[in-house]
Amino acid sequence: MGMKILMGCVCILPMMLIFYGIMYFEGKPKGNILFGVTLWQEAFEDEKIKQMQKLYKKRLLLINIMTIALFVAGCIPKRESISMSIFMMLILVIIIAYFIPFAIANRQLTSYKLTANQTNGTPVSGEKIAVDIKAVANREPVMFKKTGLAGMIAGIIPVILEIIIGTSSDMKGYNLLVVGVLSSVGIIMFCMLFVYSRMKTDIVSTDSAVNIQVTRVRNYQLSRMSVIFIWVNTIFTFYIWIRMWADYVKVTEIVIVSLIYVIIVMAAIIVAQIKIRKAEDKYKGEYISEADDDRYWLWGMVYYNKNDKSFMVNKRTGIGTTINMAKPAGKIMMAVVGIIVALSIIGSSIWMILLDFTPVSLTIEQGKLVSNQIGNEYTINLNAITKAELVDELPDMSKRVGTGMDTLYKGLWREKDGTDCQVCVRINGGCYIKIETVSGRYYLNDEDKSDTKELYDMLTDYIENK
Repeated sequence: MGMKILMGCVCILPMMLIFYGIMYFEGKPKGNILFGVTLWQEAFEDEKIKQMQKLYKKRLLLINIMTIALFVAGCIPKRESISMSIFMMLILVIIIAYFIPFAIANRQLTSYKLTANQTNGTPVSGEKIAVDIKAVANREPVMFKKTGLAGMIAGIIPVILEIIIGTSSDMKGYNLLVVGVLSSVGIIMFCMLFVYSRMKTDIVSTDSAVNIQVTRVRNYQLSRMSVIFIWVNTIFTFYIWIRMWADYVKVTEIVIVSLIYVIIVMAAIIVAQIKIRKAEDKYKGEYISEADDDRYWLWGMVYYNKNDKSFMVNKRTGIGTTINMAKPAGKIMMAVVGIIVALSIIGSSIWMILLDFTPVSLTIEQGKLVSNQIGNEYTINLNAITKAELVDELPDMSKRVGTGMDTLYKGLWREKDGTDCQVCVRINGGCYIKIETVSGRYYLNDEDKSDTKELYDMLTDYIENK
């Protein structure tokens, strides 16, 4: 139950609040755009549109209630693998569900806008705007380039140190993989600084100076957010690398630090979104309804414009950029991401259930002690065993590489005194064999307690008669 609660506190509930916060802001006007629909200035005082906003907030709240209910339901199964599988599917549900109210509101507002256009003669989409083309094509300088570069380089240092120092580590490249992935996040965020600078200027006004100013504020806030992300990620990468070399680390500590890392990054994203929104509202009176390209935004979220040569454009929903789905590269990228996410969640769920429900066996075969679970886990020559002890409880230990379910410990673990040990045991309320060999320490058992005790007796007889 502890892991389930931890999953909720660290992942599900924070993710729920983050998505709720982001989509809550999308229920407010963004310049002259609401729910991804371009509106005329007087529309924001329309009572029907205000009712749509209220209904949107109620739907978001309903999604929150449903998410909490599904999380509670996921805590009911006793098997941790089933609960974790439900939680992983719930993460996918959260990613999709919070956009449903927005898509519904977009459809309703689009329909209402069409009716209002026909009734009141409000300007419709497709009208041309007189703007300075050179200003539209303006490219901003790369902001925070030196600060971002310094943070990115600093984030690569743990990778270099691990390559130099970690060659003799028993983790066999695991440390390098982890810090390498973390460092790559900093590299990606640094590259985004150049993407922001090359984004075309948004056409939001007939006054090109307003267009440039709004775009400059957006680029500044996004670049600032990215640099904060880079440096926080660098600090986190150093922390993870240092703790990997510690003799003993509590899982709770890693979880708490990871949570702080996520909170800081999300706070930077939300602050950037708020400041961009304020800049847009500042010039709200100068926005023009003729700058209407609603037909290129599916559900107000997905950009699909065959006539636009740009691969990436500014998002209408949230902050940052999105790809042009009309481009073949955009379709391929989204398909690849979708497949990876789906396979990761489904594959991880299947793997956890297999681990949890596959029996652990311990046998003696041809002068060797063999531990099996999913495949052959460990094979130990009996002649290499120097001591065997039957213990009722496992020592206080932390996982380094492997599995740490409520029902199964497997892989490389480290005891509180700093001793590394290989583990493959079913957590069954007692009865584990502690084995000392010339090469290290093992904790093993069989699914059946009586078989474990019988094997222990056979081992002690063998050691005594050697």
